[in-house]
Amino acid sequence: MRTDILSVRILRTLQISTRPPPLTPSASQRATFPRWRCGKSLRQSEMCKSKRSGRTAHLQGTSQASMIKAGNNPKGANTMNEITYTKQDDYLIPDLTLPTEPELPLGRYALMHRDYLEQYKRVTYLNLLTTGGLNAHLYQTEQTALQRLELLTKQLAAEQGVTEELKEKAPMQWVQAMNAIRSQAEEVILEELIYN
Repeated sequence: MRTDILSVRILRTLQISTRPPPLTPSASQRATFPRWRCGKSLRQSEMCKSKRSGRTAHLQGTSQASMIKAGNNPKGANTMNEITYTKQDDYLIPDLTLPTEPELPLGRYALMHRDYLEQYKRVTYLNLLTTGGLNAHLYQTEQTALQRLELLTKQLAAEQGVTEELKEKAPMQWVQAMNAIRSQAEEVILEELIYN
């Protein structure tokens, strides 16, 4: 039921956004433009005239239509030169695709960071996704986290005196100390890199 409501809303917005521009005559045509009796304004008269003559919208006969170039963008964002539409039943659906990204191996920290971006930094996530830089960003975060984890583990082990000698003398105590050190290092990484 929820998806039906969402799909109806999406289709309505697509229908509204793909309406043809209003028919307005030029200055020379206004003098000779006949006023129809069914509407008060020129637009209503034109709509009434098109209904009487049986004329249909100019996009109904084509399977694809293209939109005029988006002019100057004041905010400096990248704009598409042309948007194409595919007609399905009575609706024009835009042919939108995401840019292709190279397949990179993503590990645990990359996936955790992706989930964080998706839930709490939605704009950043969508910008990275639509520009094709999401996988590269996640891969870089993963590599940085692994390097930082290794470095912190070595530093904390040296500070707490966990050495190879302890590993030989008391292996269970060494494993316990290394697990505690790894947990400390991981907390730092999660706070500084993954959830930030």
